[in-house]
Amino acid sequence: MSVSSKWLRVALVSSLVFLAACAGGRAEQRQTAERVFAQASKTVVSVRLVVKIAFGGRDQEQKSEVTGTMIDPTGLTVLPAVAVDPSTMVRSMMRSRSSDFKLETSVTEAAILLPDGTEVDADVILKDADLDIAFVRPRDQSKPFDFVALNRGVKPLTVLDEVIAAGHYGRSLSRSPWVQETQVYSIIRGPRTYAMCGEISDALGTVGYNDQGQPVGVFVTHVSHDTEERSSMMSMMGGSSRSGVATILRPIEDVLEIADQAKKMKNPEPKAKSDDDAKSKEDAKRDAKKDEPKKDEPKKDDAVPSKDPK
Repeated sequence: MSVSSKWLRVALVSSLVFLAACAGGRAEQRQTAERVFAQASKTVVSVRLVVKIAFGGRDQEQKSEVTGTMIDPTGLTVLPAVAVDPSTMVRSMMRSRSSDFKLETSVTEAAILLPDGTEVDADVILKDADLDIAFVRPRDQSKPFDFVALNRGVKPLTVLDEVIAAGHYGRSLSRSPWVQETQVYSIIRGPRTYAMCGEISDALGTVGYNDQGQPVGVFVTHVSHDTEERSSMMSMMGGSSRSGVATILRPIEDVLEIADQAKKMKNPEPKAKSDDDAKSKEDAKRDAKKDEPKKDEPKKDDAVPSKDPK
């Protein structure tokens, strides 16, 4: 056998081994994503909120439905703080414009819509505007809920690390679950370090996982106070430079710092409701049902969907 033939065989075998290793790694990555998807299908919930907003001597109500993730058996659910207090974002964006700006908000109703369609009344337990983390908890805790266990000691993310996110869409898309693989684009250092990933704005309120399927953080929002910085940051992330709002991955250590406080707190005593309050709640439920997909609509494929990048 000639030397050239020998080296050709070595190169061929090496290539086959490399391809087999890549295929094996990809198979493992898919299995991890499938596990995350299955877990998220049970633990990612919709949080319905009615927020009273007082501004300029006027009061109005804002109804919204946002995504959250249950993190303990009592149903304690983590979600972005801006969902329960929209004024935090507005104040943050107006900080450089006016010191006399006044806007007050309060949650008058909260409910959690579970993956099986059951709706349970809930209360806002705690919020941290600086970290954009808030927690709500069901009032009825007689039965344990499915949850994602958040643990300390997970290896911090670095640039180009793989991140898996999973959640569900809104009412208009039948709250269908989705899963997406992305990467860490940048680690922002500071008093509170956080990661910026690929285009993943739909992940707000969901947990991010590493390539081992371990929770590494929660997706929340970050608002830049600097106009110039907002423009460059959002252009890089493919967002709107006018809004200055980016989706970030808040590290698990920061989330647990606030979660530990929330777990020690009890739900507030329910307030006595007037007839008007009861009527308002019934109206809200009736409005929500109008937007629900009809039962005779064709079912979607049960295969694991991959969220298309925007």
